[in-house]
Amino acid sequence: DLSGWTVVDEGWNAGPSNWSVVGGELAESTEITDRTGSAPDDLPKLGTYLRYDGGGAWSDTITRVRLRSVDDDAIGVVFRLVDGDNFYRFSMDSQRGYRRLVKNVGGVYTLLAEDSVAFNPGQSYALEISAQGSTLEVRIDGAPVFSVQDSDLTGGTIGLYNWANSGAYFDDVSVEGLMAGGLPPTIDAVTVDPS
Repeated sequence: DLSGWTVVDEGWNAGPSNWSVVGGELAESTEITDRTGSAPDDLPKLGTYLRYDGGGAWSDTITRVRLRSVDDDAIGVVFRLVDGDNFYRFSMDSQRGYRRLVKNVGGVYTLLAEDSVAFNPGQSYALEISAQGSTLEVRIDGAPVFSVQDSDLTGGTIGLYNWANSGAYFDDVSVEGLMAGGLPPTIDAVTVDPS
């Protein structure tokens, strides 16, 4: 079930979102958008994300998610999520041909890294995001994608992100790392598999 998660719909076109568990995966099946986000270089791309409620105190973390999309629009993960105006987001879009890391600080979006690699619709990807101090690293299927330095946001929870995508799927979500306040390393498992 979706207990422990909160749906956040930022887009206003083709909404509301429809998050559900389908065949053991978390799915979102609407093309919710902000209408203005269709240009490839537009950064906000306001759609929907499913926020994990228990991670507000997370600081240095490694987030792992298996994700796939049968549609060709944007799918990804938000991390160090404080609120709707403060987070980092990794997303990839097959139709527009990019993988992108952005930050949203105080409602202002900034591009941190981007390439022109499109995902293959229907293919499953193992996404890993490491946020250690000011170092943010993204890997897909074990291969490095981005490594950047940014210290604007130091902690927060995660969210599963979808923009204009009618077939987004997420599974095997986990977060491990240090809690704020210097506590010993802990592993926090976030499960979306109903079995």
